[in-house]
Order: sequence, then C-alpha cells, then structure tokens
Amino acid sequence: MNVFEKADKVCKIVESELKVCRNDFFRVVGRLVNNWHQKSRRGVKLSKVEVMVYELLLRKKYNPSTVYRWLLVTSAPSEVRDKLKMGKISIREALQLRNKLRQQFSTNDEQFKKEVIWHIEEYIL
Repeated sequence: MNVFEKADKVCKIVESELKVCRNDFFRVVGRLVNNWHQKSRRGVKLSKVEVMVYELLLRKKYNPSTVYRWLLVTSAPSEVRDKLKMGKISIREALQLRNKLRQQFSTNDEQFKKEVIWHIEEYIL
C-alpha cells in the first residue's frame, strides 16, 4: 500500500466515524502535530473535535505525526507526487522537495509581482 492509499484510508476512517471532512481533518492533524503531540503542552487547549480525532488515531494505531506527513505529501505539487509514486524518491525527500518548492515560489511570487508592476509602470504607462 502506498502513501496515497494510506492517507485516503485514514481520511475515510475519520470521515465515517467522526463526520469530519478531509480539509478539516488536515487542519486538525496539523494543529495536533505542531502544538500537542510530542511537544510541551503548556497553554494549548484542544477542541472537542481535535480530542476525538487524536483519540481515534491512537485507537486505530496511527501516529498523528506520520499521518500528517502522509497528508502533506498528498498536497505536494504533481511532479513530486509522480516521483514518489514511481519510487524515485522517499517520503522524506518528497517533503523536503515540497518545502523547497513552497519557499521558492512564495519568495519569487512576491518579487515577480513587484517586477511586473515596475515593467508596466515603466513601459506601458
């Protein structure tokens, strides 16, 4: 079973048992992993849904951190997902490539917008 099938299976379990949609599940697991699971829990309070999702994952023997990594890979750009499906890269490499592409596009997009505006003002107006 590949990563995409595993992520889909977990999403279906959560949807059927807790009636939580995939996007909400992604957000909840992200909050659990980043603010609750394996970290200091000072001042962090979980909502009722977050507690139910956390307990369900542990009851079904799923590590929330691993599930979050699966979900991150499923939201990666298509070229990264294709390489992962073909077995050319590992999950760790896919996540690193995903993060690298996200950083590259987020900084370049802002710079690109500024340059486009400058060129429009300079040459067209």
